[in-house]
Amino acid sequence: MAYIAEPLDLIIYLQLELGKGQGFRQALTKALSQSQTPFAEEVTNWLISQKEGQKQARQGKNMVRNQFFCLLEMGLVGAPILEQLKAFEEHMKEICAEDVELHIDKLPTLLSLPLVFCFLPAYLLLIVGPVLGALSISEANL
Repeated sequence: MAYIAEPLDLIIYLQLELGKGQGFRQALTKALSQSQTPFAEEVTNWLISQKEGQKQARQGKNMVRNQFFCLLEMGLVGAPILEQLKAFEEHMKEICAEDVELHIDKLPTLLSLPLVFCFLPAYLLLIVGPVLGALSISEANL
């Protein structure tokens, strides 16, 4: 989920700065300085390459990050993106919620493993042990 949380963190900072009426580049620079994540460093490097005139293709493995970089490119050319950032934030929160639900759905199975492999054998020994002891004593008496 870190691949989602880092861009989400940066989006929140960026929205706050854009909401204060700052220009996009200034808001992005300030948001990058506030967000202390590896993704913010990646965006900083991308922004530096954009300033130098290098059009760096952002074809990564992660579709969420690619969409975020597309939004940043739109903002750099002067398009208003505040509403799109809000919609993208909501979309990312939905993805996070789905990811959390997926992990929660796996928990009962994962938590039953210690029960089956640790506690169940101990209880079986507590129950079956005395019975087997009694049977061995009764066989010895025969």
